[in-house]
Amino acid sequence: LDSLSIVEFRNVLQDKIGKTNKLSDSVLLDYPCPQDLAEYLNEMLFLNSDINKTQIIYKQTKVEPIAIIGLSCRFPTNCNTPGLFWEFLTQKKNAMSEIPSSRFDYRKYYDSEIGTMNKMYTNQGSFIDNVEYFDNEKFNISSSEVNYLDPVQRLALEVGYETMYQFSNNKKDNVVGTYVGVCASGNFENQHRKNNTSPFSGTGDALSIVANRISYSLGLQGPSMSIDTACSSSLVALDSACKSLYLQDCDTALVVGVNLLLSPDLYVKFSAARMLSPNGRCATFSDQADGYARGEGCGGILLKTLSKCEPEKDQIWSIIAGTAVNQDGKSANLTSPNGPSQEKVQLKAIERANIQPNDIDYIEAHGTGTALGDPQEIQAISNVHKDRTSPLVIGAVKTNIGHTEGAAGIAGLIKAVLVLQHRQVPPNIHFSEINPRLKPFLESCPIEFPITTVSLDNEKETLYAGISSF
Repeated sequence: LDSLSIVEFRNVLQDKIGKTNKLSDSVLLDYPCPQDLAEYLNEMLFLNSDINKTQIIYKQTKVEPIAIIGLSCRFPTNCNTPGLFWEFLTQKKNAMSEIPSSRFDYRKYYDSEIGTMNKMYTNQGSFIDNVEYFDNEKFNISSSEVNYLDPVQRLALEVGYETMYQFSNNKKDNVVGTYVGVCASGNFENQHRKNNTSPFSGTGDALSIVANRISYSLGLQGPSMSIDTACSSSLVALDSACKSLYLQDCDTALVVGVNLLLSPDLYVKFSAARMLSPNGRCATFSDQADGYARGEGCGGILLKTLSKCEPEKDQIWSIIAGTAVNQDGKSANLTSPNGPSQEKVQLKAIERANIQPNDIDYIEAHGTGTALGDPQEIQAISNVHKDRTSPLVIGAVKTNIGHTEGAAGIAGLIKAVLVLQHRQVPPNIHFSEINPRLKPFLESCPIEFPITTVSLDNEKETLYAGISSF
């Protein structure tokens, strides 16, 4: 079923069961198999249960909190420090622009008519300045090798180095793990070197080497891995790093998320799938939501268990109280989201953090700005938080810098850390009127989408934020 027939089928079901039991627009995405749908309707109609009723048993955990002791970033419009990034967000700035010629000549692939095969119908994105420059001598990389080094590797190495050494008080004998979220490249297409190979071609363009390049160059001997789970890559990398710290596979963990738009290839493929916004804006939660915009970014954080921070006098930016990862399973199709699965992963993270949903003050949503994806995410959040009495503020950094794909999770994490530090939430931009499909979920949970800067509770000793990336 496509999006239109999903809504039509839902309307037929709604007529059959009556208006007393309200069906969400995403009910067929949440329950894509006839048996699952029948069981859901049976429970709702005959067992007098709440829609998507979820129970959770809160229990004490012995997992030690993880401290963020270093934080670096490279985001568009020269947001090269957390301070500059925060200033950019609070001033409601928009990083989207026309694709520069330094990436590729988009005119060869551009056709504004949606549905034109082998063409891209948007020419917009957000781009980091000066990615073509790299100090290879600083990292002892020869001039012959650097010519074959993917800019993704170079950028991740620079940010990893800065995160590791600007903030760390690590002892030399500490074992440092390296975890990189990355899911796209395009270096060779950009450089037109498909038929010009060298001994450095294989390692220079391999995503698996992005993490290994950092470990090798900086002499880090802990676990080293590049993780590609598409848009959730950098948060899955974060989860893996936390687990390695729990298991003492490493003493310190460096997590990097990176994304560059070096090739037209994914623009063309995503246009064929009609995933992208024609005007190149993530109008998250808005009635103007029409797809997502692509963006570049790189962020790095350094992690250590909290008990080890005080003896080594580390600066603590924030605390990671709990993480969780899951998969949608059998959804409507391979790329469709699933509401109940989103609820489960949120509840698992909350359980591991040893808190309750009411404790959470802010959520940095995945929030891509799609007509059905946004409502499904808000429905899952409202179901998890339906018993709260205070407003839950929800934002999306994608409205400012677009969807940075493999770096999206760490971009959201960095924004959330800054929100907690400043006790303020920057406004979402590209927001006109609320997406009408979101309104039913706001009746069961007090949710606020900020369009101006919102202050969080100054009387509360500890603030909590949740971050999602799907």
